[in-house]
This record gives sequence, structure tokens and C-alpha cells, in this order.
Amino acid sequence: MKPDQIIALIASLGTWAAAVATFLTVRQIRKQSEASYRPELTFTRTMFEGVPLNTLVNSPPQMSALYKNPSPSVWLKTGDEHTGDKYGGDKANLPRFTVPLRNVGLGAAKNITVSWSVPMDELGKQLEELGAQHKLSSPCFKCKHNSFQIVAESLGQIWFSWRNEATIDYLVPVATQPEPYMVELPNGYVQAVSMLIFLFFTSPEETAKKTRSFDIPVLKVDFEYFDIGDHKHHTSFNIEIIASGIFPNEDGVCHFFGAVEFKKPS
Repeated sequence: MKPDQIIALIASLGTWAAAVATFLTVRQIRKQSEASYRPELTFTRTMFEGVPLNTLVNSPPQMSALYKNPSPSVWLKTGDEHTGDKYGGDKANLPRFTVPLRNVGLGAAKNITVSWSVPMDELGKQLEELGAQHKLSSPCFKCKHNSFQIVAESLGQIWFSWRNEATIDYLVPVATQPEPYMVELPNGYVQAVSMLIFLFFTSPEETAKKTRSFDIPVLKVDFEYFDIGDHKHHTSFNIEIIASGIFPNEDGVCHFFGAVEFKKPS
């Protein structure tokens, strides 16, 4: 190979190496740019106390099915100003239970779709089994993918429904907006879990409380959303209800303390 050919080859290799380096640099800059506006959604662990609605008022209306429900169906977050004797009147509405959602990423999330997977089939089987222990007429409950009905008259005969999909317009980073967006758990799930806890821990079969494991079916939620560069993202959580202290008494009233924990699927 002649000297001029060698020089040309070296020059070509240098140009190629420079092009590769430029490409890698541009790609790294692009990754850093995307990371700078990538949102990241997460929940915060929430502590609460579950109490029956009729314990929050002085004189519960006798004709209202809501007040006949003996389960700890009202979940009051720890530190909530509306706990215990803060009601004290003659009427209280059944509050919705919400959990805090935050964007801990560096950029805003927009066009957020929230999709719930509510384990109503599993809850229905557990509730019917416990209803039989309490000698309630079957079916005691009707569980569907978006509704929960208490059929047994002694438990209140109430019907709850919810939507398994919702939308959030946008959620900016916590650095811009420290206050969380409050996401409502499907109310039928909350009511079914409350009834499950009540029936299990007031079961007439004393041995059941000692020998059976008490597992609350896991609620699942999926998020699909876009960042400001219109890149699509997805995240999901398993939502577990942890009952840390349950106090049934001789009058058939059941209170409990619990926590809502959020875990990424493995």
C-alpha cells in the first residue's frame, strides 16, 4: 500500500471514529434529556382505623340500611380530623377512602389512565363461606367486577358500585406541587374487605380464628401516562390491606387498625 493510500485510510478511520463518538454523545444527551422530564408515580403508605358507621353518630336512624351494617366500613386515616367523636351528630355520610399519589419524577405526567383489578370473585367466595358460619341464608352477598351487594337483611342490604377505570389530567412533580393527588379506592372493595374482617373475627366457630389463615385479597392498579415529550409510560402496584389490630366486642361491634401498603409486582 502506497503512503498516500495509508494516509487516506487513516483519515477515513479518524472520520469514522469521530462520527461514532458524535453519535454516542448525541444519544447520551438524548437519554439525559428524556430522564430530565421523565415522571414517576408512587403511593404513600397510609395508616387508618376502621369503625362501623353507626358508632360515629349519637342516634343512628333505625330505617337506614347503612347504619344497620355492623362491619367497620368507615376507614378513617390516622390523624384525620374527622375521626371518632368528631362526628357526634345524628347523621354521618359514608366517606370515601382515598390514598395519596405523588409524582416523584422530574417531569410532569399527563393523560393518566387508572385501571383497577378488583378481586371480587375471591372476596365473594370468602364472604359466602363466612356467611355460612354465621348461619346466614345463601347467597349472603353478590360480587361482580364493578359492584358489591349485601343481600343478608341483618347486615344492611346495601349495594355499592364503582368504575374500574378513571383518568387524571396531569400530575406535576412534588418539587412543584408537594400536595398529593388523592386517589379513591373502589368503595365496593373497601366495603367487602370490612365485611370480611367483621365476619371472620366475630365467627361463632372459635377454632376458625386460630387455625385458619386470614388473607385479604390484593387489589391491583395500573397506570398508563405520557411525559411532556409524549413518550408513553406504565407502572402498576399491588395494594395490600394489613390489619394490625382487630377488636370485636360482645355487642357484635368490630373496630380495627390497619395500613394500606403499595408494592410493585415482582
